Amino acid sequence: MKKVLSLFAALTLMVSMLAFNVSAAADIEFSISEAEGKPGDIVEIDVIVDKNAGTWSMNLDIKYDSRCFDLLSATNGNVFLDGEHEPGLIDDSGSYKYYAFNNEIEDVTEVGTLITLQFKILKAAPNGEYPIDIYFPDNGEGWFFGDVTEENSDYTQRSVELVKKGTIKVTDSSADPLPETTAPVETEKDNDKETDKQTSSNSGGNKYETEIITEYITDDEGEYVTDAKGEPLVTEVPIAVPEKTPISSESETKEEEKSPETEIIYVTDAEGEQVTEPDGEAVTEIVIIEDDENDSMSTVVIIVCIVAVVVAAALIAFVVVSRRKNDEAEDDGKVEEKDNQ
Repeated sequence: MKKVLSLFAALTLMVSMLAFNVSAAADIEFSISEAEGKPGDIVEIDVIVDKNAGTWSMNLDIKYDSRCFDLLSATNGNVFLDGEHEPGLIDDSGSYKYYAFNNEIEDVTEVGTLITLQFKILKAAPNGEYPIDIYFPDNGEGWFFGDVTEENSDYTQRSVELVKKGTIKVTDSSADPLPETTAPVETEKDNDKETDKQTSSNSGGNKYETEIITEYITDDEGEYVTDAKGEPLVTEVPIAVPEKTPISSESETKEEEKSPETEIIYVTDAEGEQVTEPDGEAVTEIVIIEDDENDSMSTVVIIVCIVAVVVAAALIAFVVVSRRKNDEAEDDGKVEEKDNQ
């Protein structure tokens, strides 16, 4: 009898645990496909909705290692219509945002491919497997709503879960292992995105300055490290960037004009007494104080003017005296001519 009771208790416990696991399952479940290639190859990754209890909006970020992969395109799948999907920004940030909502605020219950991402494997990517992950802002709170019907205009918050991360496996690469820090390898890409190379620091005599960037923290297996709320942890990493040469404006090259210095003085009458207002307050006025440089310049100008006047007066006197002597000589010549006649 005891054995039967023990067996019944064990079965009850197993059923209760199974029921708990079922109840704890998420309303919407995602998975990400896998890909493999060598540097220079273009591979595709699908973000898949495996389970969908119904939602009229979705907001999530797809994370990848931008040091190793270049996101080329993002194509909407079959879960939401193209007109309901707002394309995200394609750049080198290592993150692509997927956002969509049903215009009629009705449950979307489709499963299948949510979005297909096309990556190019960069030459800087060493051999290995690199995770493709999903980050749900605020753990999905406020972005996944469902259970909307004609009879029920309210909606419920849907729970979400990524049940399988994706990976891109890189093979046949000759690149050196990536640094242990989370700082990305600086790359240069041409317009066609056909080449990439590691940039050398402080080459060619260029000057560099430090810039702080924010990067996600990963563990030894390349997984994103999260806090208690499930949000990824970030760290600030200093990188060297070419120092920007400031362009001096025309106003900076010109000397600033100095404002004249002023002084407040009390007004006095002819007897030297201070002049006052009817209310008894002394009358004042503002006078401009000439600086020493202006004073010395004024002095030089005055001296030059005086010298010029003196020289002019001397020339005039010389001309007058010379003319008088000529006149006197002419008069003496006339008198002598008369005497001879």
